Amino acid sequence: MNATCDIITDLLPLYHDEVCNKTSKKFIEEHLETCERCQTLLEKMKDNVLDERIKKEREEVLGNHWEIVKHKGLTIGIAIFNAMILIITFIVNLATAGRLDWFFIVLTSVLVFESLVFLPLGAIKNKGLWVLGSFVSSLLLLLFTIDTLYGESSWFLIPASAIIFGTSVLFAPYVLAKLPLTGFISRHKGFVAMALNTLLLYTMLAVIGFQTHSTGGYWRTAFLTASYAITYPWAMFITIRYFKVNGFIKAGLCLFYSGLFTLFTNSMIDMILDGIWYNPLREANLFSADGWNWINYRTVNANINLLILLACFIIGAILISVGLMRKKKVKI
Repeated sequence: MNATCDIITDLLPLYHDEVCNKTSKKFIEEHLETCERCQTLLEKMKDNVLDERIKKEREEVLGNHWEIVKHKGLTIGIAIFNAMILIITFIVNLATAGRLDWFFIVLTSVLVFESLVFLPLGAIKNKGLWVLGSFVSSLLLLLFTIDTLYGESSWFLIPASAIIFGTSVLFAPYVLAKLPLTGFISRHKGFVAMALNTLLLYTMLAVIGFQTHSTGGYWRTAFLTASYAITYPWAMFITIRYFKVNGFIKAGLCLFYSGLFTLFTNSMIDMILDGIWYNPLREANLFSADGWNWINYRTVNANINLLILLACFIIGAILISVGLMRKKKVKI
């Protein structure tokens, strides 16, 4: 062993990992042609790396196999447990009532449980969509079964429309993001989700009206109130999604909408219910000769709305000003 071998020994790890420069690589290869000792050392490095890779792959295979075994064992255990519940319920229901009635309620309840526990364990694509779809379907089936067996009057459509609307509000953006959509829908998923939720809201109100045999007063109040309420999320969505301005300006505009919506909400509700419009600031009186003036609930409400409006407008104006200044800097 000589000084050259010492140098090569230090360089071999770099050579093995292919991270040394061309000059060093050429120097090492020329030395390896004549030095058996360094050749042997290089071969041992290759063997050690191979052993490490084999060990790592073996551990990964064993780990994956154990996870599969655990999932299968848990799945089989849950299936056996639910099957025992259904068998016992089936026998008891027949023995006590001589017919099957509440057994079907237990059956559909088990389906709801299975949709949340059993499906997530399965190795399927788009697992979230399957779980969501099966849960909503099984829950609707459970309500339908209860209504069919014990409902004195048909009420199923009311909770069903509410569940579908609520699920859409929470999960429509997620579902649209997962679906393989093309064209207009793929470019405007947020708009489609908002439009779908709006349609389902009016559908729910219509179902409630028909199911409860409501008169004209319900239809006017429900649809006018919903129409006013839906303007706020639509204004926020259109501003955030489609206005071609920076985030500061969007935030300022959203604060303007929030202040105005808060200010006029009580007036709009009073007009819808009583047909009388009143100035939302008519009762406001922040200061009097004695200082703060909080006389009655109308004054308190008007004062609070005024303070909210002022705060929203002041903060909104600051944000819009910052956004405009940033816009000018970008142009410069």
